Amino acid sequence: MALAVETTLAPEELLDACQSIETGQGRTRVQHWGPRTLDIDVVLFGTREIWTERLVVPHPRAHERGFVLAPLCEIVPEAKLAGRSAAEWLGRLSSEMPGHAGKGTD
Repeated sequence: MALAVETTLAPEELLDACQSIETGQGRTRVQHWGPRTLDIDVVLFGTREIWTERLVVPHPRAHERGFVLAPLCEIVPEAKLAGRSAAEWLGRLSSEMPGHAGKGTD
């Protein structure tokens, strides 16, 4: 699932809000990169590029993940990720792995 929101929050404040929702729904952070019951990512923040210790936007692996690209393309197919549009990345992923465009490995 993907959603677009308008916010007055700064990027890291939005990240804090997302993590608060995860915690409120019972997510515990036991292992970095480990399995999770709920994962809310800030994939884009308008057209801004953000590189902080806590947050990198656009999400650095979004263009590799069909489960991110497919719903993102429903909202903003022209969004730029790693130099190409989300729609272009989804098309490439679909041609490389037919049947897996909406899926991902992590």
